[in-house]
Amino acid sequence: MDFTLTEEQVAAASVASDIFGRVSASRVDAPAPPTGNDWFDKDTWKALADNNLIGLAIAEDVGGNDLGILEITSTLIEQGKHLGRVPLAVTAAVGGPAIDAFAGAERRKAILPGVVEGRTIVSVALVEPNSYDPATVTTTAAQTDGGWRLDGEKVCVPFGQFADLILVPASTGQSSTEVFIVDPKAAGVTITELATTNGQPEASVKLDGVVVGADDQLHGDDVLGWLVDRATLASCAVQLGVAEQALQMTAAYTSTREQFGKPIAMFQSVQMAAADALLSVECIRSTLWQAAWLISVDRPVGNAVSVAKFYASDGGQKVTATAQQLHGGMGVDLDYPLHRYTLWSKYNELSLGSGHAHLARIGAALAAR
Repeated sequence: MDFTLTEEQVAAASVASDIFGRVSASRVDAPAPPTGNDWFDKDTWKALADNNLIGLAIAEDVGGNDLGILEITSTLIEQGKHLGRVPLAVTAAVGGPAIDAFAGAERRKAILPGVVEGRTIVSVALVEPNSYDPATVTTTAAQTDGGWRLDGEKVCVPFGQFADLILVPASTGQSSTEVFIVDPKAAGVTITELATTNGQPEASVKLDGVVVGADDQLHGDDVLGWLVDRATLASCAVQLGVAEQALQMTAAYTSTREQFGKPIAMFQSVQMAAADALLSVECIRSTLWQAAWLISVDRPVGNAVSVAKFYASDGGQKVTATAQQLHGGMGVDLDYPLHRYTLWSKYNELSLGSGHAHLARIGAALAAR
């Protein structure tokens, strides 16, 4: 395994960094973070589409770049650094590539050009009200003449209120879970906006007798597991960017903030705290890229994604807590951007299961050997 970034990965990260830094209005000085329609930075989304970053992991025959998870991971890290308010993770890393990999030829050609061009937002509904574990699916799918009837509820659906299509896992009652493409405007779908820690749009999606066609079913081995691995990995990538930037801000602040006639970065207690935060960042980085690499080469992932999620959850909150502590009063000043990184870190920490939930999952897997 080689952690050296390829030319394509470096280029993707560079372009993404330029777009997020130049176009994104994420670091607003207003005390309250934007919410609802204001949260979605459509100018940045258009710039990402114009530079074909939304289609990095989508095939060339429908307008994409035909690259993969490693290139998308590079761009998501930059999104985290700049707090980019766009559905890059759910659409470009999970939803779009899933349709590319598992949908029929006609649906691929009908949907994916719009995804690549930024016109079609694809979300993924992996969480249900009574369980944090995406593998626990109580939403049902009953076969009908020419299609399926879906009933149930999903929560914490990223950008659900903005989505043009939502991928919905449902149990068929035959000891299997299938994934379906759902139009949020279809009869029987109710979208309700939810409040989130960092203001990121999420929604609950209720399905009451929603009918989808046979061609809306995704076909493949363990499509749900494929979705969960990539969605979890995407969350870890954004978290790495958040943690890196919070630590960078802290290094800059402690190098200039003086106490007793010298920068506080010269004090041993500050140095030790910063060093611990750096170790957390490097743990997030190493486990993230290991899991991404395993996925990219089609090797068994095993516990790698849960390991990455544990370090992203545990390490991310440690880094932002240290950053706020070393900033002193500035750490809680709402006119200073650091608090935004803390909110994003907390959101990523709990998304698709906390670190402790993934630790329990790793333990259960080891016990089953």
